[in-house]
Amino acid sequence: MRGRTRQSRGAPRPPDPFTGPEPARASHCVLRLREVDSTQTFAFELAAHGAPDGTVVVADFQRQGRGRRGHAWTATPATSVLASILIRPRVAVSQLPLYSFVAAVAVADALESVANVDVRLKWPNDALVRERKIAGILLESRISPATPPAERVVEERPGCPGALPSAGGVGAMSGPAVAERVPEHRPGGAGPVASDGGVWGAISGPPMLVVIGIGINVRQSEFGADLCGRATSLFLETGHDVDRDVVLDAVLDALDRWRARFESEGFAPVRARWLDRALTIGRRVRIDDVEGVAVDIGMDGALVVADGAAERRISAGEVVEVARAERGRASC
Repeated sequence: MRGRTRQSRGAPRPPDPFTGPEPARASHCVLRLREVDSTQTFAFELAAHGAPDGTVVVADFQRQGRGRRGHAWTATPATSVLASILIRPRVAVSQLPLYSFVAAVAVADALESVANVDVRLKWPNDALVRERKIAGILLESRISPATPPAERVVEERPGCPGALPSAGGVGAMSGPAVAERVPEHRPGGAGPVASDGGVWGAISGPPMLVVIGIGINVRQSEFGADLCGRATSLFLETGHDVDRDVVLDAVLDALDRWRARFESEGFAPVRARWLDRALTIGRRVRIDDVEGVAVDIGMDGALVVADGAAERRISAGEVVEVARAERGRASC
């Protein structure tokens, strides 16, 4: 069983042995919306119209937000960070699911840096504070269209690389998207990536798109009965308001760093950092019909569960901690 040292709530963590030198940075183009059906859908539509790597869609409210495994993601307007980040990856298709772990460690590092909360990770990518969910991540990938559609409506955006579809043009495809202001240029972005002969070897097959959806509870002062004892927010953990823009900036900075390491060095440093924050490892868990003690994650991101004398590798599913399920929900 893998051992680890737990930090007390709010205690400073030791120097991070996994954070390398500051990577070379490109830029993010951040499109801010008051409301939209889904930032994920909107980001894919921007990608289909030629939006550059690193484009970020942020909304105050989603009418049809979605989470992992078909779950809905709902939040009161202006209480959460609701963002989707477009990535044009330079890793093999088989490695695309690992961006989920990249995002998880980035979110955990970011929340700790801005709010001094002790964030732990539940496999594969839920972020928890005091064993209550504070952030979730949704990773979706698609084949990139060979060429952007000829009929796209584009406009030059000040400070953003290249051209993006107008908010009205894309909104017409996915329902009304209400722009708060024009996109902004933000320092930061994808760091260096592996060459075709780099860490993952030759990259073959059609070009892919990855969109990482991130939802972070920031300003909620309470949750409904269905989330009683299961969810928390930065406000509930710190007792004061935290600026959502500060949180977003910290997340994008951390994502830049961890993406650069993943695409240049491989999964090993990301895996090490994830294990350093793991809540799941060492606990008895149930995933569908498999029950045992979670002991590790593999280099493919699979959860390794010791089931008696055997070890099972789980690549997908909803982790339920057996002891927590047996004792029922925590009080609010």
